[in-house]
Parts: sequence; C-alpha cells; structure tokens
Amino acid sequence: MKKIIYEKYGSLSNLHMADVAALSPGASTLIVQVKAVSINPLDWKIVQGDMKMMMGKTFPKGIGFDFSGVVSHVGSSVSGFAVGDAVMGAVNAMKGPGALAEFVQVHPHQVVHKPTGLSFEQASALPIVGAAALQSLTKVLRMQSGQRLLINGATGGVGMIATQIAHRMGIYVTAVVSSKGVDLAQKWGATRVINYQTQSVQDLTERFDAILDLSTKLPFAQAKMLLTPTGLYVNFVPTLKDILLTPFANLLRGQKVKLLMSSPDQATLHSLTQYASQGLDVHISQRFNWTDFANAYEQVRQKGVLGKAVLVVADSV
Repeated sequence: MKKIIYEKYGSLSNLHMADVAALSPGASTLIVQVKAVSINPLDWKIVQGDMKMMMGKTFPKGIGFDFSGVVSHVGSSVSGFAVGDAVMGAVNAMKGPGALAEFVQVHPHQVVHKPTGLSFEQASALPIVGAAALQSLTKVLRMQSGQRLLINGATGGVGMIATQIAHRMGIYVTAVVSSKGVDLAQKWGATRVINYQTQSVQDLTERFDAILDLSTKLPFAQAKMLLTPTGLYVNFVPTLKDILLTPFANLLRGQKVKLLMSSPDQATLHSLTQYASQGLDVHISQRFNWTDFANAYEQVRQKGVLGKAVLVVADSV
C-alpha cells in the first residue's frame, strides 16, 4: 500500500510517498480504508523534531493522526464493528503509525462510528480538535452555565468546536478573530465577537472566568489582566519548563494556568458524535488531494485556515 512517511527530522520536504508492506490483520484490531485525514499543527511540529524527546529516533515514521474511513477488516475478537462500517478516529500521536496512508490499523477504542450527518471530510477533521475543545471546557476548566469565556483565535480548529460547545453549555463566549472570521464566530454562537484587526483585546473592561489562548499570542502575563481574581488560563502548547514549573507557580497565585494534555479517547469521541448529531458545524475551508501533501502542509503551516483543512485520500468523501 502507499503511505506518506519520513526518515529523519527536519523540513517538511523530508516527507515522501512510499510503497510499504500491506497491513497484517490482527485478532484484536481493525483495518480501515482511509477516506480523509485532517491537517493539524502537531503534524509539522513532530516532523520538524520539536517533540523528538517523546517521539524517539526510530524511523521511518508516518504522519497524520485523525482520520475517517471504511472498515475493511474486523479482528476475530473485536465486537461492535463490521466490514463496511464508516468510522472516524485517531491514532496515538506519540506512538501511532500515522494515518496518512491507504489503510490504517487501529484498536477498537480508537474509533467510533461516523455520524451520518458528517461527510468523511468533516469526520476526519473532528477528533483531535474536538477532543481538545471538549476536554478543555469540561475536564480542565470545568466551566458552568453563565460563566464568561474568552477564546483568542476562535476560528481555528479548536476554537471552532470550543465556541459551539461552550454556547450549548450556556457559557457567554467572547470570540477574538480576524475580519475573515467574524461571520463564522457569530454563526457558531459567540455572544460577542472581537475583530482584533480593529480592536485590541487588551482594551476590554470585562473580566473573564477563563481564557483559551488558541493563537498563542496572548500569554498569561498579558491575559491575567483580563481574568477574574480566580480566573483560569489554558496553555495549549506547554513546554517542558511549563509542565515542570506551572504547578508550583499556581500555589502562589489566585489565577491559575492550566495545561491541556488532551486525548481523543473513545468516551470523548462518543460525546463529539452526540454534538455532531445535534448540528455541530465542522467547517472545512481547504481540501487537498493527498498526493499534494507537501503543498498542503506548507500552505496550512504558513497561512493557517478558518476551521480545518483536510487531505482527501480516497473518493466518495
């Protein structure tokens, strides 16, 4: 089968399409014919070697984490799935083989049945950003109806889902976006939309119970001026230093920094399918054929997207 791989850390130019051995069916696994794969910033961060301490130095490695497709093989000890089922899920970002291939092998807990209301493209785009959004709101922040949330960068993948779920939870959302994202943020249920190109978030007089800085352009040193005395700030890209020092720093202040280490486990995936059945909008702004992977990753890395970008691996998406 064909698969996108790389054999050393560094530039995205190290990625190439290769012919690799067909997957061997296992009794406790599923094999899925891949239809679409989502593009995430984590992809190029790993390829560049930003996370080599966690990823190790064994090559070749695959790329791509969340995907959708059709089950082509069901292991003899697997229940709940059948050949032909449409599914979505994610491989383990640190240990997985990479989903950008014609087929991927997964354990049953890594996938769920695709909601009928989502296309294969939309389904591939949901697991990683959906898990980050849902877990940040419910597990990290434990937000309640009536609280006030600022989402800086609300029209990226995580912001798209966080805005909609927070709205459904009864949370008052202030979404900070570019002029291109104003209409989408309003569509997704933001209570107030701030166009950062015409208004500075630092000029806001309101204080928030929590802040999600998805753009990484509102560090805690600045964000704390916008928080209530006991407000919470989520760091979405913690460094090793953050992981080690944040718990101690939090002992000394009322406002807290929370670190997000999200995972698209099956319980979270099931919750996301419920939101999808209720009309969750998974906005796909760019689609690329997977053979155009080099251009796709470079474009998204440099320019970003509203919502999500996906790589189409097979027809009928």
